[in-house]
Amino acid sequence: MSHCRTHHKICGTQSVSPPTTLLPQRVAKAQQDEGYTLVALLAVMTVLALFALAAAPSIRQQVQREQEQEAIFRGEQVADAIRSFYL
Repeated sequence: MSHCRTHHKICGTQSVSPPTTLLPQRVAKAQQDEGYTLVALLAVMTVLALFALAAAPSIRQQVQREQEQEAIFRGEQVADAIRSFYL
């Protein structure tokens, strides 16, 4: 059906090509946006790293407290065992 290349009531189609002046602008805009996406990703990663660094001391302190509590518990158990032995 090569005779339907132009607008006809029978075909209902019209061959319209997109304006060629907008395509290079869109490509250039997409390439610019890719750079900003990388910068935004780096910014998010930096913020996450800062949060991790801020949380690290409190996590270490919590681990140390748990180890101290375990040591106190074991010391009390030893003291109770010694008292029971002498009684």
